[in-house]
Order: sequence, then structure tokens, then C-alpha cells
Amino acid sequence: KHTVQIRTTGHEKTHFTVVLSCMADGFKLKPMVIFKRKTIPKGVKFPPGVVIHCHPKGWMDEKGIILWLNKVWDTRPGALLKKSMLVWDQFRSHLTDTVKDKLKSLNTFQAVIPGGLTSILQPLDVVLNKPFKDRVREKWITWMKSDDKELTAKGNLKKPGLSLMTSWVKTSWEDIPKEMIIKSFLKTGISNKMDGTEDDLLWNSDSEESEETGETDVPANWDTDEKLTREEWEQLFSVSDDESDCEAF
Repeated sequence: KHTVQIRTTGHEKTHFTVVLSCMADGFKLKPMVIFKRKTIPKGVKFPPGVVIHCHPKGWMDEKGIILWLNKVWDTRPGALLKKSMLVWDQFRSHLTDTVKDKLKSLNTFQAVIPGGLTSILQPLDVVLNKPFKDRVREKWITWMKSDDKELTAKGNLKKPGLSLMTSWVKTSWEDIPKEMIIKSFLKTGISNKMDGTEDDLLWNSDSEESEETGETDVPANWDTDEKLTREEWEQLFSVSDDESDCEAF
């Protein structure tokens, strides 16, 4: 039996929420990162193009939804020109009167995905979340294998800084191809042509998606001689394909 020693920061169970949103034409809106803390730390320089929010439990709530509508949805190109449709799930904070009134003021109609159908009708859940997580995970591995880390007074690894983690989110989202986003809306039946000529895209298999996008479960720069089992991988990085780490609009 071969044992591989792995150094960790001790923060593998520390989560933060990432809110991703995009348009049917492939345009990506600014990501929003919600850290588990009460206030945004002073003196931390976050990368531009990312909305930072804090919540005691690192969750999205009504206050976070309103912030997202103001800072992300209302700043998209053409926001004031015509009525728009916002597709999202039945998350409780999406359906409050305050949020409904805000959407009305922004000339936005909401289309709510019925409960239990997010994995079928939500573009990010169906196509985009996994490749995004894979990219973030690869950046974590690269950082863990590098010498660019600090130690605590007791010699333990310090967790990556908030600014660094935010940069991982930003670049990982930027790396998602526009074509993949367009396909995600077609695969979930949201933007397909009404004449039925694109209905076959609804039935593309996951294997076909993987072949076309070149996505793999293990990052390309992972040393196969030290490859972990699937169970060890998920335990180490506290993530699996079934986890909902991203709020998907």
C-alpha cells in the first residue's frame, strides 16, 4: 500500500458562494463572491470586475439579491433599452415582494424554474458550473504545489487570501468560452428557434459535451503519479459534481 502525504491549509471545509450569470448570446455578467464574514475587510485590493459581498454564513439572501440586481443585472449592456427576461430557480429570496418590485422597476420579467427541474432547465447547472469549478480547482492545485505560500507561527500553511481566491473566480469565469454559454441556453430550451430547427440540441449527451469542450475531471497539469481516488479528491477539496457551490442565475 502506497501512502501519499498531502499538505493542506486546514481550511478545506471553508466555503464561499459564487454567483454566476450570463446572457443567451454568450455575454458573461460580472461574477459576485459572497464571503463568510460580517464585513468586507479594509485594505484588501480585490480584482476589478467582481462584486464582493459578505454574509455571516456566506449565503445569498434578499439583501444579496438586491445588491446583485443593482450591481450586476442593472449594469449589463442594454439594460435600459428594452424589457428583459431573467431566468432563475425557486430560491426563496428570488420570490419576495421586495425583489419582485425591484425587478418591475428594472423592466424585467422573471421566469421561475419549477422546483426539482434546475438540473434540467438551468443553463449553469446543466453545462457551465462543472467546467467553472474544474478551472477554480486547477488554480487551487497549482497554488498548493507552488512555493508562493505563507506559513503561520506554528508552521502551518495559511489559507489563500480573499483577493487571490477572488482572482481565481474571475479568471475561471473569463475562461469559459462564449460558445459554451450559447449552447447551454439551447440545451435547456430557453433560446432555441421557434421553428424547431434547434430542438435536437436538447438531447445532446453529456459525453458529446465533454468531447466538444475538452473538459476533464482532472486538471491537465495534475501529476498522475500522485493521482488521488475520486473519494479522496472530493474529501480533500470538499467538492463534487453534485455540490451546489455556485448560485446560478
